Formats: sequence, structure tokens, C-alpha cells
Amino acid sequence: MTYRFNRRDPTRRLTGMAGVVALHMAAIYALVTGLGHQTVEFMKAPLEAKVIAELVKPPEPPKVEPPPPQPKVVKPPPPAY
Repeated sequence: MTYRFNRRDPTRRLTGMAGVVALHMAAIYALVTGLGHQTVEFMKAPLEAKVIAELVKPPEPPKVEPPPPQPKVVKPPPPAY
């Protein structure tokens, strides 16, 4: 079966586009008529904040002692033949 001759139904695509346009128009209408103003007023209400836990200082890292100095390398004497 070839799908070359199978045409998609354009009304399905147009229905989706009309739905998107309708949602946008409803959102714009809600903002214009004052729903946006009511939302802003709701957001301006004072917020109550509580401290859940106090900050605890992390422990100081342990002091690292420097490694002991390297011993001096003495060159061996030349071989005696």
C-alpha cells in the first residue's frame, strides 16, 4: 500500500489552529478586562517568611602539616677499577 495517494484531512489541522487562536483570544480578553489587574493585586499581598533552620558553620578543615624535607642525595663515589 502506498501512502502517496493518501491525503491528510486538512480540517483536522484547521481545527487545531482554530483552537489555538481561540485560546489566545480568551487569554488576551481576560487580561484586557481586568483579570491581569486582579492577579497583580493578589501578587502584591505581603508574604510571610519564616526561618526554618539556622545556618550552621561548616567545620574548619584539619590543618595539614607539610611533608618532611627530602633527604639530600649524595652522589656515589666512582667505581675503583
